[in-house]
Amino acid sequence: MTDSHVNAVCTFTVGKPIPGAAILDGVLEFKADDDKVLGTGTLTQAVNPPINSDEAFDGVMHCTGGGKTEMLLALTGSALPPMLGAPHITQMLIAIDGMWGAGGHATYTYASGSSFRTVKDAPVTINWLKKPH
Repeated sequence: MTDSHVNAVCTFTVGKPIPGAAILDGVLEFKADDDKVLGTGTLTQAVNPPINSDEAFDGVMHCTGGGKTEMLLALTGSALPPMLGAPHITQMLIAIDGMWGAGGHATYTYASGSSFRTVKDAPVTINWLKKPH
């Protein structure tokens, strides 16, 4: 995934490690020449039937100023490989505390068959593998 046009890369986890909770683990790349964000991840949840869905993400990054600086990531998701009815995240908003911070919160919606579920204000942990200079 990494190329010379990437100025930042991180791994991330969304969710609390408690029994039955949905957990999303992934990797995001931030492009140097625009505000583009690309990535992949896996959504898992120990329910009946269990969820184990590979994801692709595409979106944009925005930075806020004023009282509290945040990096906002607006992402759309799709199942990998694309399959009709496969569980997948349809949309996700991640708010990272500060510029290139180590945590934040996320809200996302995922589809499973014909039903949709929204997870709100889930904690996010971030590990930066590469940051801009």
